[in-house]
Amino acid sequence: MASIISADNGSISGSAGLKTSSDGTGILQLQTGANVNALNIDANQYVSATVNGLGRGLIPAEQYYELNTALVGANATGAQNWLGVGVSLVANTVYQFEGEFALIKTAGTVSHTLGIGFGGTVGVNNILYLAMNYSDNTSSLTTANTPNSSMYIQTVANTTFIAAQSTAAQAKGAFIRGTISVSTAGTFIPQYTLSAAPGGAYTTQAGAYFKISPVGASGSNISIGTWA
Repeated sequence: MASIISADNGSISGSAGLKTSSDGTGILQLQTGANVNALNIDANQYVSATVNGLGRGLIPAEQYYELNTALVGANATGAQNWLGVGVSLVANTVYQFEGEFALIKTAGTVSHTLGIGFGGTVGVNNILYLAMNYSDNTSSLTTANTPNSSMYIQTVANTTFIAAQSTAAQAKGAFIRGTISVSTAGTFIPQYTLSAAPGGAYTTQAGAYFKISPVGASGSNISIGTWA
């Protein structure tokens, strides 16, 4: 059962109007028409809805960040935050995420590779994400190019996925999408890592973004809807 708020049209009770009932489950349920379930908020605050009689679907509580202006990085080795911020995640939760960035530099000829990964303090049960990249010896993002690589990655640690380059002008980009199962709460920070200081810093271009939303509790398969 649940604590129910029903916009009763009268076909069930014989009297139209807003009806309520309550129990101790901690679940809040909204109904339309003839006691048709429409919106559900469970005890863990996950929100789901039923539309046109289809199976209940999750309404993700998405956290989103996008750069409005370019962010200058460092001419250095080691991990760099490509948005300048991180996000706080809660324990025992599975999240889905997506992000994209483009980097440009115009100076420095020291050979270096570029990798991606995640920093922060969050505890991780498992992670799986697809990473696709763009890389060219130019300072323009409009040059047509086939991604050098696409790969599935199963660690938050830095993973090199753009090969060594040594020209001054460089344009690089990445698109990532995946899931992470969190064990303990903490911060989660999208990063890129240079294997050597190039001699000139990369700048993350405006429009880079990252979004992440919870889909359920960790520790078991996630099933939302009519899977059977």
